[in-house]
Formats: sequence, C-alpha cells, structure tokens
Amino acid sequence: MGASLGGSGRLATLRSTFLSFANFGRAGGAAQLDTMDGNMWAKFCRETGLQNKRSLTPVQVDLIFSKVKDRGERRIDFEDFKDAVAMVAEMRRMSFAELTAIITAKGGPQNSGTMAQYNKFADPESFTGSYAANLGLGVKMRRHADLDWKGRLTERPKVTAGLRASFAMFNQFGGGAHGATKMESRGFIKMLRDCAVLNKRFNDVAADIVFTKVKDRGERFIDIHDFALALSLVAEEKGTTYEELVAQICEVDEPSCSGTYGQYNRFYDDKSMFSGQYAAKFGIVKEENHFKRDSHSSWREGLALPADVPGLKACFNSFCVFGGGEPGAMDNVKFAKLCRDCGLLSKKFTMTDVDMVFVKVKKRSERKISYKDFRWTVFLIGEETGKGYESIAEVIVRAGPKSSGTVAEYTRFHDDKESFTGFYAEKFGVSKPTKVRRHWKEGRDAPKPVKGVRATYQAFCFFAGGNGVDMNIKIWAKLVAETGLLGKKFNMTSADIVFAKVAEGRKLLGFKDFLWMITLASEEKVSLFLFACMGNWTDVMFCLTLTGKVVRGIVRASRHARAGRARHQGTVHAPARRQGHVHGCLRRQPRDRRASARAPGLERRPRQAEVG
Repeated sequence: MGASLGGSGRLATLRSTFLSFANFGRAGGAAQLDTMDGNMWAKFCRETGLQNKRSLTPVQVDLIFSKVKDRGERRIDFEDFKDAVAMVAEMRRMSFAELTAIITAKGGPQNSGTMAQYNKFADPESFTGSYAANLGLGVKMRRHADLDWKGRLTERPKVTAGLRASFAMFNQFGGGAHGATKMESRGFIKMLRDCAVLNKRFNDVAADIVFTKVKDRGERFIDIHDFALALSLVAEEKGTTYEELVAQICEVDEPSCSGTYGQYNRFYDDKSMFSGQYAAKFGIVKEENHFKRDSHSSWREGLALPADVPGLKACFNSFCVFGGGEPGAMDNVKFAKLCRDCGLLSKKFTMTDVDMVFVKVKKRSERKISYKDFRWTVFLIGEETGKGYESIAEVIVRAGPKSSGTVAEYTRFHDDKESFTGFYAEKFGVSKPTKVRRHWKEGRDAPKPVKGVRATYQAFCFFAGGNGVDMNIKIWAKLVAETGLLGKKFNMTSADIVFAKVAEGRKLLGFKDFLWMITLASEEKVSLFLFACMGNWTDVMFCLTLTGKVVRGIVRASRHARAGRARHQGTVHAPARRQGHVHGCLRRQPRDRRASARAPGLERRPRQAEVG
C-alpha cells in the first residue's frame, strides 16, 4: 500500500488527515479515536472538495460509507477509510495516488462555526462603573440634565384667559381628581390630540418628553405656568409661534369623549331579574313562586291508570334485558329502541317526542321507568299519534327487540383453519405435511472454469490492496458493474442476493464460489452457463457471441481491471501484446463459413481472417 501512495510519507499524511477528521470536535483531554463515523466522513468529502453535484453527490457519499463499514457497525477504521477513498477515486476517474495528493493539499478539517453578531452591551468600550473598573478602563462620568434652565429664562410665556379656561376644562375631564389647577401627562397628551396638535413629526413620545422636561423633578403634575412653558416648547418643535398654538387650543370648545358604550345585558340592566341580595339592595319585590317539586306529574291528576294488556309486560321485560339489563326497569336508550323496532316513529312522532314522553313520565332524579310508568308512556304515545292506547299496545305486543349488529366478513386467516400453523394448528388439530427444504446446490453440477476467467478474478481481487485470492461483496459489486452484467432482470440488489446465497454467512469467497455466483447470475439473466467450453480464446469468444454476454463481459473486463490495479499501485503496465486479435471484437462471418470452421476434423481458417 505504501507503494501505491508513492511512499510511506504520503500514507502517514493520509492517516494523519484521517485522525484529524475522526477526532474533530472532541475535547483536548479526551482519548483520541482511531475510527470515523458517518458525519465526519461526510465532512471529510465536503471540505476536501471530493463531493460535488455530478461525480460524487451526498447520497453517493453515504452509500460508499455504508458499503465499506462492517455490518452492524457505525464507524470505520483506517483500512475501511482507504477502501472508501479508492471507491471515490474510481467514481471520479482518478488514480488513488492523484486523489491522495488532492486530500493532502487540502489539509485538515475546517472550523466554520456561527459567528456572533455585534452586541453593544458586550463591547468593553461601553462598560461603565464596576465593569469598566475591573477591565482597567477609565470611569466615564454620567452627564446630568440641566435642571436650572427654567430659572435662567428672562421672559416667560403669557397666560391668557382663554388658555386658562381650556387648561381647567381639560383638567376636570373624567372626574378631575386632582382639581382644575394641576395637569398630568395623560391630560397633556389628550389636550394636544383633541386640539389636532399631534402629527407624525410631533407624536405622543415627543409630547411626553416635553412634559417631563417642564415638570419639576419628583413631581407628576404641572401648573398653568409650566403648561404655558410646555406650549412654547411645542411651538418650537412644530415650527410655529406660541400665539398661533394658543389660539388653536382655545378654539376647542370641550374635550372629545370616545369611550366604549356597553351593550344591553338583561342580567345587568333589567332590574326585575335581580334576586336575593341585589333585589333587596335595589328594593325589588318579587312574588312568591309556588312551584311544586312534583309538578311534572300533575298531568296525571284525574286520569285512571291504563289497563294492562296481555303480553305487554313480557314484551316490556324483553326490551329491558336486551343487551344486558334487569327486567322491570327501562332506561331512555331501551325505550327509544322499543319505539324504533316497533315502528312507532313517524313524522308526527319523532325521536325528540320519544325523549319528551320519557322525561314526562319518569320520576324526578330517576333514570329508569317501571312497568307502571311504561303503560303511561304507551298512553301518551297513543294521544300523540291519535291511534289510542289499545292499538299502540297491540303493535308493541306483536313486535320484539331486533339485533342489527355488524356481521364480520370472511377472513381466510381467521375462518380457514387449514391455513393455521404452529400453536394454533396444534390447538385446532390441523395436521400439515412437513416441508423439507433442499439445499440450492442439490441437483446441480459444479461449474467448470474457462480460460482467462481466473485471471480476471485475480485482477479484481488484487484491486484496492487485495490479496488476489479472496473476493468480498465490494469487489463482487465492482465486477458486476464493470462487466456489463447489470440489466433490468439482474440489478445490484440481485447481485447482493446472489453473493449472500453463495456465502452462507461468510465474508470472503474463493474462486469456486465465484463460479457458482456466475452460474446463478446466468440463471437470473435467462442465459446458459458457458464455462463448460474448454477451447481456446477464439472458441470461447465465438460461443459467447452466440449464446450470451455474461462471461464475455467478464473476460473483456480483465484488461481494464489489470490497468486499474496498475493505476492504483502507482505503476503502469506495458500494453498487452496483441496476438492477432482484439478482445471482444469478432468479425461476423457467413453462416456456412463459420459452420465449416466449427465442423470437427476441418482445419480452422487463419486467425487474421477472423479479426477486424
């Protein structure tokens, strides 16, 4: 491997790069790792420039990692890392040494963490007090406001009678809790808003700043003189004169009232609805309510209990016990079912009427009715429908409860006992003949090798530092992909299944196992196994031309595999000596001439006549 990298120094550099990416982001005191996970592999491909949008996409990066790692593992070591780099070099159509040089030139991992935005409060230049003293910065003196600016005024604004009246009017608005001589900030802002002084340029915030500047320190209110001084500052801000602003304020007759009016509420506005403490508070006298607790049964007064009808009680009990229940007590659900099953419902007597009849007959705080109450319900149904008690009772006696439950559909796995297996087959006494699974090699003849196939097998096994004897699933996948075996009927999934079938739990396979895999691949592609032909190169190629492409593609890929192995090891082989033919290129001959060449006992035509 050192020769393939151009020396042990480049191999050591590649290992150093591997370790730097594998341990990226770990604490300094933590133990160093010699394995790499999928995230660091993706970061390695991204930052070294191996990943792009065409030759090596992010999906292909993940697939390469899944191929080189062992089954059940989540990390790869340096040997798996070299295999992965070799697969990347093959996909990018580069040699292993060239790709290693690119990786070494890029260096180690890059730190592209999120940069924090500028924060003024974290800037040491803005620190004051103890924080500035701790950092050794000069303490900045705080600027104090000029509180004596009103005392240095030579002339104060004049207060007119109209301005004084407007000042008192706005102070008394809303109750005037502080009198007519003091104004707070909310009143000042409301006055400017009602007088149309505020606009986009001079808004509520600017008015509040003017009020704070004018009022005395520690106070919440201003008097008429401070109010006049505030108006002069407002006039300066708006670019007008004090007299024009005072005239604009005096034109307003009264403060505007835009309060929300409450909607009518019967329980608040209608005093006749008050009761108890509120009725006594507002002097409302209410008449005594002579409501009787059993007033809902007063409709029975003066009526005789309906007579019993033979069979009515038995029908009543049958509905009571239907679906689980006790005889002699019927709830609303069972009563509604009785009316529905007996055909008593109609446009005149609906389900709502059923509930009303039940509630009217049952006792207060009870949920069920007795047989005596049931006869009263039949009586009320006869009155509602106009058919009478006797006719309704006869209809109920002739009917009975009906079951309309859902019938399950036929399910083979539940209803067909012959499909039962295991425990359920023993439970229901289902006997099934025991199936003996035959090995897939039984009844098959061992495949025989063809000249040139072993060399092809060894060339692929030598690739990426192999020993030339054993083949793993990665080499098998590469062989299948480069020899043209893949197609609609035989894809990469089929190739993996063939390898798993022959391997039977092993990871490395020999040449005989390789022949079995080619046999299974030939069956998958619905073509004949051609390794029985033991003739020379021309005979093999001629047979392959006639019957299929399976072995022909493998033998043809031998030259490319050897060339790839040479690039991987950093050496270049001399071009193969052409012995009068070109691999895989045969001149099509007339059928009679080709048959004569194949007939036993006849001399073959010169090789130059067969080669184009």
